Amino acid sequence: MKKKAVCPRCGQRSHRLHQNKYHLVKDLPWSGQQVILKVNRRQFKCKNCQKPFSEKLYFVE
Repeated sequence: MKKKAVCPRCGQRSHRLHQNKYHLVKDLPWSGQQVILKVNRRQFKCKNCQKPFSEKLYFVE
């Protein structure tokens, strides 16, 4: 897993981890069972903007 993320505001790379939050991703039911993924979504703090931002989950639309 990458330890850096790009700030969506200024484009600066950040490695300053701000916090971890879980993100629930729901999918279509499988065999009548609900499918939910619990994914750790890291939040970084931009050194340039001083604003927190969440990393992009590329497998979720």
